[in-house]
Amino acid sequence: MTRHLKGLQISSLAPWFGSSRMISHHIGEQLQGCDWVGIPFCGGCSEIPHIRARTIVANDKHRHLVNFAMVAADPTLGPVLYRSLKRAPFHP
Repeated sequence: MTRHLKGLQISSLAPWFGSSRMISHHIGEQLQGCDWVGIPFCGGCSEIPHIRARTIVANDKHRHLVNFAMVAADPTLGPVLYRSLKRAPFHP
């Protein structure tokens, strides 16, 4: 695991089948040195934190997942989302 990912507590943004949570660090290793990476089907977005590229373009058929990822990464909206979800009932 690379230095910048120590303490990463989540392995996937959404529990998606085929989200490559178990091999996401290998994907980052294979793409090391790329300037541009395109991910046509990002699924649970588990590989994105492991990819070190200047430009990463991620897309998915399910626009709600991409919108969720954008809000979760936003420095203002992310904490608001976290606080509101923290109070919501949850069942694993």
